[in-house]
Amino acid sequence: VDAFEDFALDLQYRFDHVAPYSALPAIKHAFALGISTKDNSSTYMDGLARMHISCCMDNGWCGAMHRNYDRRGSDHLCKIVRMRLGLIPPDVRVRQPSRYDRNVTARIMDPEKGGRQYLVPTARVDALWGR
Repeated sequence: VDAFEDFALDLQYRFDHVAPYSALPAIKHAFALGISTKDNSSTYMDGLARMHISCCMDNGWCGAMHRNYDRRGSDHLCKIVRMRLGLIPPDVRVRQPSRYDRNVTARIMDPEKGGRQYLVPTARVDALWGR
């Protein structure tokens, strides 16, 4: 479970296509959800999204960490975000279905756009086990 959808999509990609996860004999699902006391609700998490995106862009507290990973050819959690921003060439990961339009990543980082843009569905922890 991750409230930031691109991280959940990355995890699902790994479950489906990257050893050793893909070879595990289990049903594996990644969920892009916020944990809440309310099930079937949603909340805006623009601040969370902005924090993750800025880190993946090599800004803020992460420094140039992900750029260095890309130079080495390493796979990492920020690949989808970096693909959406055009920092690295896209691959099949960005073709996974998303609840957001394709420009939301760039809009969240644009101070001129402002406002609420990153609406995340929520679920109770106990309700997740039934999904």
